[in-house]
Amino acid sequence: MKSNIKHNIKLYLIAFIILIASFSALLVVTFLIPQSAIENNRINSINFLKKEGNYPNPLYGNTKLDNFTDKLMLEQVGPENASIYRAFTLYTRYWNGWAVLLRPLLLIGNITVIRGLLSAIFWILLILSIYLIARRTNIFYGILFFSAMLPARLDLVAVSMQFTHVYFALFIFLIWLLYKEHKIDNVILGFFCHRINC
Repeated sequence: MKSNIKHNIKLYLIAFIILIASFSALLVVTFLIPQSAIENNRINSINFLKKEGNYPNPLYGNTKLDNFTDKLMLEQVGPENASIYRAFTLYTRYWNGWAVLLRPLLLIGNITVIRGLLSAIFWILLILSIYLIARRTNIFYGILFFSAMLPARLDLVAVSMQFTHVYFALFIFLIWLLYKEHKIDNVILGFFCHRINC
């Protein structure tokens, strides 16, 4: 029993170190993208979000887009924060993880292009998740999953830079989990399920 616990702790520490090293490497590589390559799209995006307002309500109901945070994220990848050193020393470290995705996305286009791309990826992952849930269980559970997602205002989540990455992680993990059978002692599943004996 003790050797099993030691083995699991060792695996968790190795996974943790690999994740930290990977995230740091991704941050370094991301900040090697020349600022000149993204600056025009970044400025256009900030101006577009300023025109939309900090918390616009694009369609109906009381739910609003969080343009304030999206604008803050765009400002964090500006020239004053473009050095690798600044990527690791900024006070607002929360937003730096998004720089790994945002800086390459700004190579493709401005905020409207990014929103379209994020929305397409979001809906593809959601539909694939629902399909796999229905295939592994039955159609009722697929519909139930979709119904449970509806209160989140999926139309707004799909275009919000602040929220999409959370759903991407959820859907990708769910797809991976549902795609085939997994052993419970798998490191990733063990990390999430060890304490609750799932």
